[in-house]
Amino acid sequence: MAPFQARRDAEDRANLPNSVENGLSGNGNDSIGIAWLISGGTAVARDEKQATAWFLLAAEQGHTNASGPLGHRYLRGLGVEQNDRAAASWFYVGASNGDTPAMSALGGLYAAGRGVPQDWAAAVAWWKKARNWRFIGDAYACGLGVEQDHERAAAAYRRGVETGDMMSSTQLGHMYASGCTAPPSDDAAFKAYLRAADQGYPEAQIALSKMYLDGHGVTAMPYQAYFWARLAELRLPAGELQSLARSRGELAAKFLSAFETGDADRFVKSVIATGAEPMNK
Repeated sequence: MAPFQARRDAEDRANLPNSVENGLSGNGNDSIGIAWLISGGTAVARDEKQATAWFLLAAEQGHTNASGPLGHRYLRGLGVEQNDRAAASWFYVGASNGDTPAMSALGGLYAAGRGVPQDWAAAVAWWKKARNWRFIGDAYACGLGVEQDHERAAAAYRRGVETGDMMSSTQLGHMYASGCTAPPSDDAAFKAYLRAADQGYPEAQIALSKMYLDGHGVTAMPYQAYFWARLAELRLPAGELQSLARSRGELAAKFLSAFETGDADRFVKSVIATGAEPMNK
């Protein structure tokens, strides 16, 4: 544990009795502080049930920032029985108080029909309030809750990229690569994928691997194709996406020597171990 964190945890433990007293006396700031402390599990042992109880107390005391976390806890069943309707209710409280993550989450529940009737128009309305450009882009790309409009979808993804959302960059890459934009552009797709891949997004890394292998938007480089596919494979949990990464790596390996694949594997493992950026942009 870093020295700064150790000192901070020691201070939090020392202040905890006073915070508990204040929280039980009606101070919502102390109540939500205790909730985050217990849910964090560094200064004191993590206890999801107790953390949820303190979030509930903070909400009852009028702390508006408690609503969103309560929504997530009911949605995931953290310290409380899983309940989609309760999650939607708490997200609505948070969203009504200007909590943008709660707005996005509430939109997601409307899209899935969880805890509320499925209503894509309502989902998009909440995403627009939250300025969740990635989800807005998805809605326009698929024509869900709005009329399908690929140009609006691409524009929304570009706004997402401007805010640093790399899933928007990945989706924008898909649009450029699939010809859904006017005009389609392998070069723009490559740049969008690379931007997200550099930030550690496996889906973008897999797409980038294919572009390096096929020579679309960039000179064909099997070593780079293998590197990105292996990096994604080793960081993904078992499932369809990991299988796709593995197959992309196997295709690229056919164009490489055993020395080259071994060198790339060592590079991949060093990147994962150090958390360093995988490649220079």
